[in-house]
Amino acid sequence: MAEDRPRWLLIAFIALSQFASAFMHAIVGVPLPTMAREFGASGLELSLLDTVFLGAAAALLMPIGRFADATDKNSLFKWGLIGLGIATFAIGLQPSMPLVIAMRFLQAVAAAFLIATSMAIVADIAPKGQLGRFVGLAIGATYIGLASGPYYAGLVTTHLGWRWVFFLAAIPPLAAYLLSRFTLPSRWRMPTVPINAINSALLVAAIATLIAASATLGRGPAGYVLLAAAAILGAAYLAAERRSANPLLDLGAIAANRRLTQALLVQFLVYCGTVGTTFLLSIYLQVIQGYSPEGAGEILIVGPVVMALFAPLGGRLADRFPPHLITFMGGTFILCQTVLAAFLDAGSGLAHILAVMVFQGLGFAFFSAPNISNIMTSVVPAERGMASALSAEMRSLGMMVSMAIVTVLISVRLGTAAISSVPDRYLSVMTLVFVAFSVLTALGVAVSLRKPPPAPA
Repeated sequence: MAEDRPRWLLIAFIALSQFASAFMHAIVGVPLPTMAREFGASGLELSLLDTVFLGAAAALLMPIGRFADATDKNSLFKWGLIGLGIATFAIGLQPSMPLVIAMRFLQAVAAAFLIATSMAIVADIAPKGQLGRFVGLAIGATYIGLASGPYYAGLVTTHLGWRWVFFLAAIPPLAAYLLSRFTLPSRWRMPTVPINAINSALLVAAIATLIAASATLGRGPAGYVLLAAAAILGAAYLAAERRSANPLLDLGAIAANRRLTQALLVQFLVYCGTVGTTFLLSIYLQVIQGYSPEGAGEILIVGPVVMALFAPLGGRLADRFPPHLITFMGGTFILCQTVLAAFLDAGSGLAHILAVMVFQGLGFAFFSAPNISNIMTSVVPAERGMASALSAEMRSLGMMVSMAIVTVLISVRLGTAAISSVPDRYLSVMTLVFVAFSVLTALGVAVSLRKPPPAPA
C-alpha cells in the first residue's frame, strides 16, 4: 500500500490539472452575453473565444508532444499549469474583446502543455490491468471541472461581474503548480534529436489559417482564399512529413496500426459533433429562453455532473469488457443528445433541455475513458508519449472543427449582428449545427462498433 501512495498522489495532481483545464473551458460560455454587452461584441467575436482556444491547442499539441518525449514531460506539465494560471488572471484585466481573445490564445498555449503530457503520465504510473480505472478517475476530474464551471461562472458573473470569473479561476492551476513541484519530479534533459521546426511551423500555420478562414467565410472572398490556403498548407505539411527523416509523426507506422487509427478516428468524429453544445446552449438559454447567467449555469451543470458520476464506472468497464463496446454505447448516448438538441426551439420546455444534458453526460462518461484506454493499449509502452499526444490532437482537432462549424454558420447567417437582435436566425443556425453534429457523431458510432485488432503484446 505504501508503494501505491506516491502513484495516487500523482494521479491526484494530474486530476487537479485536468480539472483546471476543463474548468477553464467550461467557464467561458456563461459570461459571454455579459461580456458582449460591455464590449459591444458580435456573435462572431464571441465564437472566436472558443475557436482560437481550440485551434491554437490543436496546432501546438504534436510539436509539444514530440518535445516532451525528447526532454521531460513532467517539466512541461508544470510549465503548463503556471502559464494557464497567469493567462487566466490576465483575461480579467483586459479592456477590449480583441485583447481578451489574445489572452485566450495564451491560455491555449499553456493548456496544450497540459493536454499533450497528462495521459502519458497516467499511463506510466497506472498498475497493469488498471489503466481504464486510472484514466476514468482523471477524466472524472475533467468532468467535475466541466460540471462546476458553468454554475461557478453564472454565480460569480451575477454577483461580482464577469472579470472575477477569471480572477478566481486562476487559483486552481496555480495551486496545482505549487503542489506538483513537491510531488512530480522533473528529469530535464537536452533533446538528442532535433525537433522538426519546419514541419511544426507548417502544421501551426495550416490550423491557424483554417481558424481565420472559418471566422471570415460569408464576409467576402478573403474567407475562401484563406480556406484554400489552409488546404494547401495542410497538404504541404503532409508532404513534408513523408519526406522528412525526422517527422513529427511516423505516418506509415500510424497507418499500419489499425487499432490505433480506428480509435483515433472515433475520437475525432465524436468530438467534431459535440463540443459546440455548451457554447450554443449557453447563448440559447440566456438570449432565447431568458435565463440569468446563474440560471443558465445551473442547467448546464447537469451534463458534466452526470459525466463526473459515471466516468469512473466507464473506465472500470473498459478494464473488464472490450473497450470498443463501451465506446459504442457512449457514442450512442451522445448521438441521442445531438438529435434531441436539433429539435430545440424558443418554446422548448425544461425537460427537453435537461434530457439533452443527461444524454450528453452519459455519453461522454462511457465514451472517453474506454476510447483513451483503446488508444493507449494500441501501442507498446515506449510509444505512449506519441499515443497520448495523438489522442489529445484528435480530440482538440475535433473540438476545433466543431467550433469552426459553429463559427462558419454564425458568420454566414448572422454576420456581425448581435444575437439578441436576430433570435430567429440564431435558432436556425443552432438547428443546422446540431444536424451536422448528429451526422458526424453517427459516423463515429458506426466506426466504433467494428472490432479492433488485438493490442500489441
